[in-house]
Amino acid sequence: MKTKLKEQSGNVQKKYDGPWLWELSKACRENVANLVESAELLLDNGYYAQSFALSYTALEEMGKDLIVCDYITDITSDSEFEAAFFDHKIKVAYQHSNCALENVSTDEHLKNYKATIVYNKEKYKAWFDLRQNSLYVGINKDTKSAKKPTDEVSEKEADSMLNHVKRMNDDRLVYELMNERIGSKAFYK
Repeated sequence: MKTKLKEQSGNVQKKYDGPWLWELSKACRENVANLVESAELLLDNGYYAQSFALSYTALEEMGKDLIVCDYITDITSDSEFEAAFFDHKIKVAYQHSNCALENVSTDEHLKNYKATIVYNKEKYKAWFDLRQNSLYVGINKDTKSAKKPTDEVSEKEADSMLNHVKRMNDDRLVYELMNERIGSKAFYK
């Protein structure tokens, strides 16, 4: 099981290796916990835009950690690993990745499946835009007025994002513990 980019790169030596990758994963997980706790406090105190922003950021951090874990287990490429530290879209897309199965057998009576991790970097653009709007004052060119972050995100949207993040994080931890594997290998054992 590999991503398309990892398949295309072949069996080249990884750029990064060593125990520091495990520390990197641990740091991501600790940051997710801190971001979720902060998002909960903000939501409880009526700061919906800021809660949404931190919840979405936690989702990105979860995606980064999933990429790190998949890099450790040789599923992701060097370029995907590096992108996890600057490309916002890949982090959320990877957190919502799936495993596609393809029968690669040349014999119609045999089944020989190849598993590929697939993700769509454009699918979650609306969430990214809402996160940006929840952080920064914008302008409405039609009405020539300010678009305030406090007007962009409702309590329901903030609560929904926070619950989505918590559910995804809990699910992943359960799968990893049950299957005694990390990253995508925990989901697709």
